[in-house]
Amino acid sequence: MNRGKVLWIVTFVIIFGFTSCDMGIGNDNQQINQNLPVFDIDLMEDNILDTFTGGSIGFTYAIAVQGTLERSGAAGQKSQAPDANVNLSVNDKFHVASISKTVTTIAALMMLEETPGVGLDTTIDGYLPSSWTQGPGLDGVTFRELLTHESGFDHPDQSRYFDRDLQNLVAAGTPNSGPEYSNANHNFIRVLLPYVIGANKNIGESDEDFHERIFGQYLYTKVLQPRGIDLRISPPANPVLYYSFPSDGSVGLGGAGDTNWEFSYEFGAYGLYLSVIDILNIMSYLHFGGESDGYLSDEMLEEMNTDEMGYWNSRNGDKGRYLMKQGSWRYTNGNNNLQGVQTIVAHYPDGVQAAVFVNSTPANPYNMASLMRDIYDSSFVDP
Repeated sequence: MNRGKVLWIVTFVIIFGFTSCDMGIGNDNQQINQNLPVFDIDLMEDNILDTFTGGSIGFTYAIAVQGTLERSGAAGQKSQAPDANVNLSVNDKFHVASISKTVTTIAALMMLEETPGVGLDTTIDGYLPSSWTQGPGLDGVTFRELLTHESGFDHPDQSRYFDRDLQNLVAAGTPNSGPEYSNANHNFIRVLLPYVIGANKNIGESDEDFHERIFGQYLYTKVLQPRGIDLRISPPANPVLYYSFPSDGSVGLGGAGDTNWEFSYEFGAYGLYLSVIDILNIMSYLHFGGESDGYLSDEMLEEMNTDEMGYWNSRNGDKGRYLMKQGSWRYTNGNNNLQGVQTIVAHYPDGVQAAVFVNSTPANPYNMASLMRDIYDSSFVDP
């Protein structure tokens, strides 16, 4: 695709003030530092465009530096024949799949900080519905273990977890030990949060409705609304549709009424619809909002980063540890091809953040985290 045809919009969303101080660096060290390669944001943008142009139906991207959005754009189509031919916009909202875990992690850590007597190492057994039967080992499962996928819950061959599924896991107990990635872990936050904060159930309200209502309200008022973002767990009007790549002519997935892409009563680990601008808005506020105005205290943010809560797909790179979360939501279509979405958000050590959302899946799906590690590492030039 000709880069001249790429729609890109530069939007300044968040600007934070920073102070500098004299670190007492001597002339020798200054000379050494002057010779080190420096980050080139234009090169990073070019690397993103070169990587995904020609390898997808469409994609959006955004890059922020120290909390300020510096580059963003879109290329390709949000839908194509046999659906309507519509170009992507940088503001189009995708199902971000497992990037939802990062957002849910922020809400969970805020919940723990705001509730006296409850912390990361508090066990969850006292905050489950009283009607649920608890199997062996529940008195040893902590909130930290949920958020780091070390809860020990069995991981059945499924990706979607409604309340009934979580209830079955609780009844079975925790037979496993060690890390095991599962959507169940972050979906448990939807169930636990109403009881942790002491919310009141409406007369005649079911447990499932209660959990959905309170978790949704908390996520919106604490995380999304302060950044001007709506809570959406189903496709918007004129949605981004999801395809295989190369296209095999199948109808796009994810349209209105497609229940595989609607996430009422099950969101938390997945299910949120966001744009690349939205997720970097959240990430910038998380990492650069400051203790007084941001989501978390410095101490809790350090816990999140150190334990990589919400960043399961982190990578080692040339500049250190890159905090990353990738997502995918895909199905095998009638032509036996994978069809769906792939997403990534990344926070790099020098304050660079980036997100890329792709609305198609190749036969060999992208390893989005490894790609974004390599894209960043190759975005440095000699001074």
